[in-house]
Amino acid sequence: MKARLHILIPLMGWLLSIGGSKETSREDGGLVLRLVFVPVANGEPLVLGKPYVNPLGEDYRVDAFKVYVTNISLTDGSSSPVSSTPDCFHLLDASQAGSLVIDHGENAKPFRSIRFQFGIDSVRNVSGAQTGALDPMNGMFWTWSTGYINAKLEGSSTFSPNADRRFVYHIGGFAGLERTQRTVV
Repeated sequence: MKARLHILIPLMGWLLSIGGSKETSREDGGLVLRLVFVPVANGEPLVLGKPYVNPLGEDYRVDAFKVYVTNISLTDGSSSPVSSTPDCFHLLDASQAGSLVIDHGENAKPFRSIRFQFGIDSVRNVSGAQTGALDPMNGMFWTWSTGYINAKLEGSSTFSPNADRRFVYHIGGFAGLERTQRTVV
């Protein structure tokens, strides 16, 4: 696609707020780790529908932003995690504030780092349509052969070459050079 839009990289910046919250229903009185993801545009929290200008002076407005977060694990500096949630899929959707908060479901233990992935792994991508966060009704599934959209950015800009001034970035792929899943530590 030939376009002058340069908005994807500035938008993909994320702020991650990490905190412990007292879990009152737990008999052991333990803590549960709460991860709060904040999508950022131009160095501030993203507001859907708000006009922005990128560093090249191009205006844009974001109408939809979604991304998958999977395989959250906490490590203490050693090679094995102190807790992990493999096969746990979260769809972060900028239009639903509650989806940007993930409570790590285990009793929080001392840790030094958090590791997670943006995107859906190859096994789930070739397993067809699924349920929950992976339900095709969430608008993040292409087809049986191409699998899931790992990240979606949609909006408009006067710099878009399309007649309706819309832009659509759907980022996916799970094999070889088209593998778009990324690990973040």
